[in-house]
Amino acid sequence: MTVFRIIPVVVLLAFACGANSQPDIPEQCLKNSVTEVSCASEDVRDSLLPHPDDCELFYYCVSPDHKPICRQCPDKLHFNPSKNVCDQPERAGCNVNIL
Repeated sequence: MTVFRIIPVVVLLAFACGANSQPDIPEQCLKNSVTEVSCASEDVRDSLLPHPDDCELFYYCVSPDHKPICRQCPDKLHFNPSKNVCDQPERAGCNVNIL
């Protein structure tokens, strides 16, 4: 009888883990990613990198073994690489043209 109680819990946990293994990719990342970005360098471990083609986007590098994860700043903010935050466009200092 306890086996029948455990099975639904295991199924729910497996589904939850699988659902969270792939982060949601903002649609703007898919449209505006022209220049390829790499996290292969050891000094980018657990860091944020500016998107080369769009001021509203940035990349999160987990480690050199993982692909960069594209993220989008909220509310038309621009990524500020000197502070590693999404900031007002006039303070972010981004020079690329948004596609």
